[in-house]
Amino acid sequence: MPLLEVRSQGIYCPPADVFLDPHRAVSKAIISHAHSDHARWGMQHYIAPTPSVNLIKARIGKNISIAGFAYGEEFTINGVKFSFHPAGHIPGSAQIRVEYHGEIWVYTGDFKWEVDHVSEPFYPVTCHTLITECTFGFPVFQWRKQDFWFQQMGEWWQQNQEEGKNSMVLAYSLGKAQRILKNIPSCGSIYVHPAVAEMNDWVMELGVNFQPWKKLTANDKPEKSLIILPPSGQSDGLMKRLGEVEVGMASGWMGVRGKRSWSSVDRGFALSDHADWQGIIDLVDASQAETVFATHGNTDVLVRYLTEKGKDARAWGAFFEREEG
Repeated sequence: MPLLEVRSQGIYCPPADVFLDPHRAVSKAIISHAHSDHARWGMQHYIAPTPSVNLIKARIGKNISIAGFAYGEEFTINGVKFSFHPAGHIPGSAQIRVEYHGEIWVYTGDFKWEVDHVSEPFYPVTCHTLITECTFGFPVFQWRKQDFWFQQMGEWWQQNQEEGKNSMVLAYSLGKAQRILKNIPSCGSIYVHPAVAEMNDWVMELGVNFQPWKKLTANDKPEKSLIILPPSGQSDGLMKRLGEVEVGMASGWMGVRGKRSWSSVDRGFALSDHADWQGIIDLVDASQAETVFATHGNTDVLVRYLTEKGKDARAWGAFFEREEG
């Protein structure tokens, strides 16, 4: 019997009778991070990295039953040893290490190598079997360094100021928005959508400091400002009072030709919170895994590549909704 297997609810550990990031309601769930496609409502009990606990409560409900464990802290369920290790994806994100009778599996959840100054830095965990995400599992995805995109974003903001416009960046409310706020060169006032403001407050509780920002309210009339909104925020009534505005989107999907026009934005910044193709390959090598399962994304291409390289690689399909990236 494999240590982890696929069930209709998601990834299951039979000897521990527990699921990892299940997408259907179960009695006990170990959660890698607080994004809604991994931390879902309806579980009887949640187990998560300690930095994610309040983030998960903020997104699912403060009265859920949840236990937190620090990075590297081992906890045991029915003789199976589990531990969380930083995934570098968003604040509080983790890889999940599973050990039973000397056999070690690692589930990455979502991860990235680049240090973004808001997430706990990723490091590889050695194992016998690796379950890796491959959201951007095509060789065409090779990310530029984040400094390039923050410089581009800052220059865009400055140009819009000179033209008397506001600059709106669409970014996921947890992770990407904080990364932008932390790293973009400041050249004026910054407003954030209320959903972003709530996540900012919780991330600041983790010890992350940001440059000055203000929650956007119905009474505000920004001028030549940077405004950070989740993509869904475009439909809010707040949008109607922003005057002339340039709209940009920060997402790895902006690296796809034609995606920018599909998203109806003026500017695309291919800034991703996921590993690119080379990052996935580098993790496979660093993990020293004998067997690799690919999930959450473009599994077929990665499996074929690894198989040609002599790896025991298999696809586990997609369990999660596509994120902004």
